[in-house]
Order: sequence, then C-alpha cells, then structure tokens
Amino acid sequence: MRFRAPLIAGLCLAGCLSLDAPAPTPSVDLPIAVGTVSLGTLTIDALDGTGGVLSTSITYRNTTPRTIPTLQLGLAPAGVNLEFACSVPFPLFLDTTLVNLPPGAVRVIARGSAPRSLNVYVTRADTGGGNLVGPLAGRWTATLRQWFTFGGVVRDSTKVLRSVSNDAGTFIASRFNDPDTVMVTGTLRQSGSTSLTHWPGRCAGQWFSLPGFVTTQALPDSIVVRGRGEAALTSELAAPDSFRLSFTRR
Repeated sequence: MRFRAPLIAGLCLAGCLSLDAPAPTPSVDLPIAVGTVSLGTLTIDALDGTGGVLSTSITYRNTTPRTIPTLQLGLAPAGVNLEFACSVPFPLFLDTTLVNLPPGAVRVIARGSAPRSLNVYVTRADTGGGNLVGPLAGRWTATLRQWFTFGGVVRDSTKVLRSVSNDAGTFIASRFNDPDTVMVTGTLRQSGSTSLTHWPGRCAGQWFSLPGFVTTQALPDSIVVRGRGEAALTSELAAPDSFRLSFTRR
C-alpha cells in the first residue's frame, strides 16, 4: 500500500483555523487579510472540545478602521488524512456574503459542529476601492466528468460540486450527499500544469492527477482543467483514464 503526501496543507489564504489545544478551548481568533490589507477577524467559540468535532459558533468581526462594503468568505474542512483513506471528510461547506460592515460590526456566520481544522477562503473583498482579490479567487460551480475503461468499455460519470478558491487559486470543490461524498482539492492556474487530489467517501475512488498530464485553460468566466488520474492506493484501480473539471462562476 502506497501513500502520497497530501496537497491539503497549502490551502489557506489567511491561515488555517486549527483547534488542537486540549479541551476545552474557549475561542480561537483568526485574522483575515488579502496581502497586507486587513479584513477583520474570525472567531470560533468551542463549547465542547472533545474528539475531532467541536460544537461552535463562528463569528466575523470588523476590527479594521474602515467600512467594508462586501466581504465573501468560504469555509471548508482542511482535508482528510490520507493515511486513513477510508475516513469520511467532515461535511462542512460555508459560503457567505457579508455586506455593509462598519468598524466594529459583528456577524455570526454559523452555529453548530465544525472540524478541528478549517481553511478560510476570501473569495471577494471590497473595501470601497474595488475587489482586492485576483482573478483566480471566487465562488464556482465545478463540474467533474471522469472517463473509465472497464473490460474494454469506456464509461463516464459526471458530478456537480460547489467550490471556492482564494487569491492564490487554491480551491476546494465538494458535495456531501451521502453516499456520494466527493471532495477535490488543488490549485487553479491561468495556464500550464496543476495537480488535484480527488477524495470520495470510499477507498476505491481516491486518486491524484497524474503529473505531466494535466493542463489548465482560463477563459473570462471559466477555468477548465483536463488530465489523467492515478489511483492513490496501489491495490485499487479506480482512477479515471481522463477527467475534465470545469469551473464556472456562481
């Protein structure tokens, strides 16, 4: 059995919100920024720090001296441990738009359970002078089409995922419809090669993009990634012969 180092670690824009301190953890603050421009703070309050799941509220605070007309934030699990390929990723995907945020504004984004590590994506940030994030950041609908050959017969499957990406193009695309759980992580680029990690809610379908066989094409409102897959576990042969991941803005 062979494992690869996960690509998940590089997903954060402003940083990972990690709650690894011994329970109970009253709260953790995470500064949010694009480049050198501060956009406020996310606070996660932990009511129960036992196990891998926390009962929480997640709150945004505008700690800057300026009014922020529009701030879009995506929150998603930091990933799965590839050494435990059969585990199921935590089913969290928050995609929120906050508007008219004067200094000191407080907005509760979510209440409930969250994984111990979150990635935060700033998908849009307008501080009055226009959007601060680059063209690779945003909110997307990601359509994943895969082609497989079984017994000489080519079959295909299509899945529609919700996705967010940050200023560096790092994205997560997911759907948590049990039993059809799918999570894809990687980095978008204007052109050239990239890499993907595909993780379903079962061992047999976990795969990586095959290095040297992935291309990215950026269009005005969409990005298309094409390539071939390689099974994450040598005992499984469920990687696609080829795939196409099409991102269109929501």
